[in-house]
This record gives sequence, structure tokens and C-alpha cells, in this order.
Amino acid sequence: MTSFSTKTSINEHKKRPRGVFYVSINPFTAKSVLGLNTKLMQYKVISFFLLFHLGWLSSHAQVATSTQEHDIQLIQDFLKDVADENKRPDVILSKHVLITETSSDEGYDYLEASINEIRLNLQTKNIDEIEYLPFQALPKKEVRDIDPEGKPTDKMYFLRYKNRQMLAVYIEGDKIGSFTLVSKGNKVAHFVTY
Repeated sequence: MTSFSTKTSINEHKKRPRGVFYVSINPFTAKSVLGLNTKLMQYKVISFFLLFHLGWLSSHAQVATSTQEHDIQLIQDFLKDVADENKRPDVILSKHVLITETSSDEGYDYLEASINEIRLNLQTKNIDEIEYLPFQALPKKEVRDIDPEGKPTDKMYFLRYKNRQMLAVYIEGDKIGSFTLVSKGNKVAHFVTY
């Protein structure tokens, strides 16, 4: 009769890969136990990937923040010009608003009237106290009735004054693509581009 030993001879131990040894008490529960060198290598690899991903996320967040700051600056410049009663609405429109679809006099009259309405609304407000909230920062209950219609939501901002919404703005390129949020039925609103 042949007997099997669970002990490993010295020669068999030398033949196994360095840094790994096996404990075989029961063939169904045999586990490899990593040696110190393998654990250290795994730690280094995991650390490298974590640092790489954290660096990527950090740079991505910085780009998003600088883009938001740029967009908010565009909106602030627009509001400062609108608040200045010496600036004509047609000049404000040509400087700040992207107009590609409006070609009729009625369309321009509507936009000029909208600028005058915003101007009237700003007269009672301190422009420095206006909050600029990106679409993603709004609670879900406030954005569920807004249909972006394929427009990037990271370019949509909602302006609040003393916790009351006063204006919604969509940025397209380096201009305002829309400052008009209107209902399109079914209790859903969308940005109208000009």
C-alpha cells in the first residue's frame, strides 16, 4: 500500500515558483497563498492604476469647471449689457446671442422685446446676488419636466435670485443659444433657439 504525505519535501519546494506556495490539506479546498513578493507587486500595480485614474478624473473635473466658469462669464457679460439701459437690444443680440434661424422682422422684434423684459426684471435685482446653477445641480423634480431635445445639458444654466428662478440660459459655442424656455405641451418645456 502506498501512503501519501501532506508534507512537501525540500526538493519539491525548490521547484515551485518563487514567492508562491501551496497549502493542500484537502484537494477540494486547495488554495495558493501569495508570498510577500507577489503581494508587493500587486500593491504596486493597484496603486499605479488608482493614481492614474485619480489623475484622469482630476484633470477631467478641472476642464469641466473651467468650461462652467467660461459659460457663466458669458452669461454675466450678457446680463451686464442687458442691465445697461444705454445699450440697445439689437446691439446686445448681435454681441451675445447666436441667431441662425430668425430672419423675419417679427422674430427680431420678439427677441428685442424679450431683452427689454429681462432688463425690466433686472432693475429690481442686485446682479451680484444672482446664482448660476448648471442643469446637473438642480434637483430631479425640477429637471424632469425639461426636455433637452438632444442639446448638451452641461451647457444649460438656471439663474436664481433669492431662491426664485428668474431665467434659463442655453450656451452654444461662445454665445447664448437661447434664453427662452417655453412649454411644448404635456407639461414639458424646452429651449427655443433663434
